Amino acid sequence: MRRALSVTAAVALLTAVINSPAQADAPDEFGSDWDDPISAVAPVERPDTESCEVVLVDHVFDDFEPYESEYTPPAECAGDWSKVVLDLTGAVSGRQYDRMGTLTIGGVPVFNTSTPQPSPEGIEWQAEKDLTGYQALFRDDQPVVMELGNLVDDVHTGVFDIQVTVTFYAADDDYPVTTGADRVLPLEDADRVGTDLVGSVTVPRNSMRLLADVYATGSGGGCEEFWYLTAPPEADYSCESSEGPYREVQVLVDGRVAGIATPYPAIYTGGWSNPFLWYNLPAPRAFDLRPITYDLTPIWDCSTTGVPTRSRCGSWVSTRTPTAGRRRRRFGCGKTTTVMSSPVDC
Repeated sequence: MRRALSVTAAVALLTAVINSPAQADAPDEFGSDWDDPISAVAPVERPDTESCEVVLVDHVFDDFEPYESEYTPPAECAGDWSKVVLDLTGAVSGRQYDRMGTLTIGGVPVFNTSTPQPSPEGIEWQAEKDLTGYQALFRDDQPVVMELGNLVDDVHTGVFDIQVTVTFYAADDDYPVTTGADRVLPLEDADRVGTDLVGSVTVPRNSMRLLADVYATGSGGGCEEFWYLTAPPEADYSCESSEGPYREVQVLVDGRVAGIATPYPAIYTGGWSNPFLWYNLPAPRAFDLRPITYDLTPIWDCSTTGVPTRSRCGSWVSTRTPTAGRRRRRFGCGKTTTVMSSPVDC
């Protein structure tokens, strides 16, 4: 039997979880300073047009308090855009774990990230994400919240100096307006039932397409952070799994399975084996932990849209043992967003 990780939700989920992998002191030959981390991921292509920039976050994270601000549409480049790009720059020095961060705009999670582990003298890093498909969020004033919980004490001295901006690129003949979803909606009235996240979303009756972005990560320390490396007990490996490393993320809408996918393994900068492997050249998705996108259009019909739809996002791993029968273990799950495209009359 396969191991199944079940996420029940109709809209995307993103939790800020403090990631606490094993931390090791740098060998003496590393010294106290090393190169800034550089991601191998391809850069976001940007049009050669006029642009304007809006600052969303400018904050030093040294505790567990979320940072809050307000977004206002840029008056100098109002209207539709050819591209919208998020940029994060960060700096940290001292000794610190890698941490997990979440950015929401209007209650919608748009960016999930992890931080690098610093050198004693300090490092800087950058991350970027194409948010063009979320243009509908940026047409009105929106609350902005960034969570990046960080424990600072006499041993863990690193604080994260973070700036996040969004750049809006104008359209012209060479770079026309790029259309995204007409509406981007968060999960409403979200609440935890066990480790499941349950909430609702109201889909307009004239919706033509429905997409859900689901963030599901195995994080927070322990073997589930390294679920893709688990092995049967006879392998005598520290992270045992009688049925292998298979994980499955399911999305349920009103109790019906609406999508199934396998999550992408995330290797953080404090990752498995020798974490110094990931300090300077982190895994491509370490700074941009991407969601799984589900096309929920096949479950849509005019009789159920226009009224709140109950959604549940939870994660579990099922295993079967000879003596205990079926057992469930929980896996990380995040926040859910629903994205709709052009409307059509029913």
